Amino acid sequence: MSNSRTNSLATGFRGKFGNLFVLTQRRGKSLMGKVPELSSKEPSAKQVAVKEKFLAATEYARRILMNPYYKELYNSRGAGIKTGYNVAVADFFKPPKITAIDPSDYHGHTGDVVRVKAIDDFKVARVMVTLLDENNVKLEFGECIQTEDGSDWIYTVTADHAPTGGQQVRAVAYDIPGNIGEMACPVV
Repeated sequence: MSNSRTNSLATGFRGKFGNLFVLTQRRGKSLMGKVPELSSKEPSAKQVAVKEKFLAATEYARRILMNPYYKELYNSRGAGIKTGYNVAVADFFKPPKITAIDPSDYHGHTGDVVRVKAIDDFKVARVMVTLLDENNVKLEFGECIQTEDGSDWIYTVTADHAPTGGQQVRAVAYDIPGNIGEMACPVV
């Protein structure tokens, strides 16, 4: 796709020009691209699934940008011809990822902490931690607090749990669209 800042022929125009090219406007720039070719083939199940996910992503972007807080947040990450809408659509497609769980400061006592590192292409909205015993029975569950520098998420244990061996920590990160990333780690 080409773009132009000074071509007065293309300035302000949008739409298809015959079967030759398509003109669009993005952040004050005129963009020109080739006319998309429509296939006469029946779409595959995989293509239908991608189309449905993309429709859900565009609906998410449209809806979330109605909120002034999120509109400012997403628009602040747009650059060049990339708008807040584009950033919101992209965010919908990529889930957050837990990169590390550090239970080294957890010894089974109230006030012990578990550290979690989580990343996302846009923003991790929250992280939840579940402490499980050796039989996968939930000992406790709660929300982490993000550190001031934003590098870690901290869960503070709320009750005593005698270390029995085989316990594990499970963390789940959520991004703004609600995608999740999970990881489990044994307590040693």
